Amino acid sequence: MKRKPQRRSKAKQPVRGRASFADENRLIPISRGPDLVRLLLAALILLGCSPALMSARNSPPTVQPGRGVRQVCEVGMTVQQVGKRSTGVTTRAGFIIVPSVGAVGLIGARKEKERIENITFYATPYVHGVIPGLEIRVPFRGTVDRRLSFEQGGVSRKDVETAFGVISNYAPNLRAIIPFANAARPYWYNDPVGSEVLYYPNKGIHFNIVSNEVTSFTVFEKLFPALPVWATNRPKVKINFTSDPERLNRADQRLTIDR
Repeated sequence: MKRKPQRRSKAKQPVRGRASFADENRLIPISRGPDLVRLLLAALILLGCSPALMSARNSPPTVQPGRGVRQVCEVGMTVQQVGKRSTGVTTRAGFIIVPSVGAVGLIGARKEKERIENITFYATPYVHGVIPGLEIRVPFRGTVDRRLSFEQGGVSRKDVETAFGVISNYAPNLRAIIPFANAARPYWYNDPVGSEVLYYPNKGIHFNIVSNEVTSFTVFEKLFPALPVWATNRPKVKINFTSDPERLNRADQRLTIDR
């Protein structure tokens, strides 16, 4: 008895013009596997992010003197711009709070309305004594100009001067500040609330130090001539370059206002 020849089954060929992926012993058209499309897109996105880029996103923030944290919280940016680039941003009584970098910015008035004039980064937790909600619970833990690190906290005056230069010019009062300000030379002074301030006008940054530890630092546009940020940004404090001792004494008294 003759056996009937068995017909060989033709292997299913993928439809032309339609890409497909081999899954072990079968072919699955993309149109039938939407989950594979999602996986492919996710893989492409991950492959497009290089290790350097991923580490940059996870790296501590870097503050540039005279500027701030690039594209996150910079001097000159508007409140709306900062709000789009960071989370948890709020405003209180003319200040903008950026908790992601432990910062509080002063919002400008008049011509510079809604723009940030200077930014203070707090290395220790901060709570304002008068304005409710003006506080920083998680302090700044990054670097300044990639040469001064706050990642472990505990930055001293020596650390600051090693990174930015030793300051020998001391200003005991406003009158002593004026010559250094006119020359835009670094100087230091004791502010009304009892901290030491290392002021670098030519770099656009100053540091507040209490018990030999930096508690905060402020970045601002480089000033020429340079006056302390806490003096120039308070509308009640009007400083005129004058040699009248009586006027200077009155200005000194007004600068004792609690910042």
